[in-house]
Amino acid sequence: MGCALAGNRAADHFALTKACKDLHDAKSMANAATVATGMVSTAKNIFPSAMAHGGSGPECHVPCLTDFIARTSGVK
Repeated sequence: MGCALAGNRAADHFALTKACKDLHDAKSMANAATVATGMVSTAKNIFPSAMAHGGSGPECHVPCLTDFIARTSGVK
């Protein structure tokens, strides 16, 4: 939240591409265990969208996700 609320880009250096891969893996494990995946599915869909709109570079970390959501929602 440090980035979303205060603009602190150093709040988390976890790349969007890595987060997307990890969410895909989590969804695959949940599906294999026949566990409901509603939350993971929703989150998993947000990351590829952000990456498709320019969020795939090395400087694009998870805190930048709020910027992409705001932009695609017409807020920014």
